Amino acid sequence: MKPDPGRLYEGDILGSRYRIVSTVGRGGMGTVYLAEDLKLKGKRWAVKEILQQVQDYQRFVDEAEMLIRLHHAHLPGIVDYFPPDDEGFSYLVMDYIAGETLAERFSRTGGQVGVAAAVNYALQLCDLFHYLHDELPVPMIYRDLKPSNIMIDGQEQVRLIDFGIARHFKSGGQADTVQIGTVGFAAPEQFQQLQTDRRTDLYSLGAVLYYLLSGGKYPHSFGVPLAGLNEEVPHSLSVIIEKLLEHDPDHRYPNARELREALSGVYAALRGGEGPSARSGGFLGPVVIAVCGTGRGVGCTHTAVLLAHFLARKRRTVVLAEANASGHFSRIEAVYEGSDGPLCGSAAFDLRGVRYAKAGDGLDMIGTLSGSYDFVVLDLGSYDETEWFGEFMRAAVQVVVGTGCEWKRRDIAAFFRSHPVPEPAKRSLFVPLASAQMLRDIRRMLPDVRLIGLPAHADPFCHQQETAELLDGWLGLPEARTQGAGPFMRRWFRARAPK
Repeated sequence: MKPDPGRLYEGDILGSRYRIVSTVGRGGMGTVYLAEDLKLKGKRWAVKEILQQVQDYQRFVDEAEMLIRLHHAHLPGIVDYFPPDDEGFSYLVMDYIAGETLAERFSRTGGQVGVAAAVNYALQLCDLFHYLHDELPVPMIYRDLKPSNIMIDGQEQVRLIDFGIARHFKSGGQADTVQIGTVGFAAPEQFQQLQTDRRTDLYSLGAVLYYLLSGGKYPHSFGVPLAGLNEEVPHSLSVIIEKLLEHDPDHRYPNARELREALSGVYAALRGGEGPSARSGGFLGPVVIAVCGTGRGVGCTHTAVLLAHFLARKRRTVVLAEANASGHFSRIEAVYEGSDGPLCGSAAFDLRGVRYAKAGDGLDMIGTLSGSYDFVVLDLGSYDETEWFGEFMRAAVQVVVGTGCEWKRRDIAAFFRSHPVPEPAKRSLFVPLASAQMLRDIRRMLPDVRLIGLPAHADPFCHQQETAELLDGWLGLPEARTQGAGPFMRRWFRARAPK
C-alpha cells in the first residue's frame, strides 16, 4: 500500500537543511510545503513532494537538473532536489512565491478579472513562452497552462508553476509519447495523438483569457466570441483570442513574439496609450538593485558599494546587502573601525549613510527586502556561486559586472545567452576600466545590451564627478524625485514622493 501523500510534518528537516514550516497546498502533481532554510537566515522555500514509481529515478534526476538550468523572471527558481527514495517520494526545492494562483484570485473576486489585468498577465506569459520555446537550446513546451498553475505575487508579477508534464520539442516528430493536459484549457492536438509544439501553449493561453474574461466559461464547450459575452472586451482582443483558439494549429499565431506584438497594441489602447507595464499601480517597497558578476574578481563588490554611496549622496535611504560568501563586508567594517581583524557580534553596520547588512551566519533577505529603505542594493558576487541568484532575476534594476579582458569576454556572452530578460531596460552591463576600443568590441558582441563603461574610481565610498554624471544619466535619479527620472524608475518616484 502506498503511503498517503504529504508525509512531512511541521518541524521535519529535509536534507539537514530545510525545516518544514507548514503545508501550503495539495494538488494532482503532489504536496507543497513552506520551508525555512537553516543555512540562509530568513530565506523561505517551497518544497514540492512528488510520489512516483521508484524506477523513474533517472528520469526525475534528468528533469530536475533540466529545471535547475532554467532562469527567467516568470519562473520560480529550482535550487535543490532529492531523487525518489525507496518509497518513491522525491522533492524539489524552489522559490517560495507569496501570492495567490489566478484560479484563487478568480474565485475570490467572483470572476471579476479586469481586461487590462488579464492582458498584462498574458504579456508576461508571452515573454516566458518566448524564452521556453525559442531561447533554450532545445525548445520546451509547457502543455498544462491553466489558472491554477499561474501564480500572481504582490507586485502583479506572474510565476508559472508545476512543470510536471512539460516536454522538450523534437522537430519532425509525429506524436507525443504521452497525451496529457487539462480539459478546458488543453489544445485539441493534445488528445488526438498529434505532436504538441509552440502553438499548443498559445492555444492554452487563449483558453485562459477566454475563461477569465467570460466569467468562467470554456471555449471548447461554449464557442461564442468573447466580445459577445463581455462588453468590456474590445473587438481587437476578441479577434486575437479567436485566432489563438483555432482548431488547426496552422491558423494560430506561430510564436509568442508575434502574439505579444498583437497584445501590446491592445494593452496600450486599454491604458490610454501607455505601453506594456510589468507592474501596475507603481512599485511596492524598496527598489531593488541587484549586482552580480560574470565571474570572480570582476569588481562586483566595488560596483555595488559605488552604487550604494551614489544613492546615499542623493539623499536616499539605502541598505547594501552582502548576498554572497566572500566576507568582504566584515573586512570593510574592520578597516572602517580601525580593527586588525573582523568584528564579531554585529550583523550590520552604518558607513557614510549606507546600512551594510553582512552575510555572516545568514542574510535575513526577507527583512532586508521588506524594510523601509528607498533602495536595496544586493551584492551577489559571481552569479554562478551565489545562492541568491533568484533575487537578481526579480530585481527592478539588474546590473551585470563583467571585464573587458579579451580572454574573459566569452563569460559575458555566456551570461547573457543563458539568462535572457523579458524587459531589457531593466538590465545593464557595467565594465570597469573599459577603454573605448574595449567598449566597441563588446557592443559588437552584444548590440542590444545597455553597456556602461565605468571610469577608474579608486575610492567607491567617495564622490567623483565623472562617475556621478555617468550614473545620473544611467539611472535617471536627479535631486528632484519627479523630473527626468529614467523610464523604469519614474512611476516609482511618483508613488513614493512625499506629499
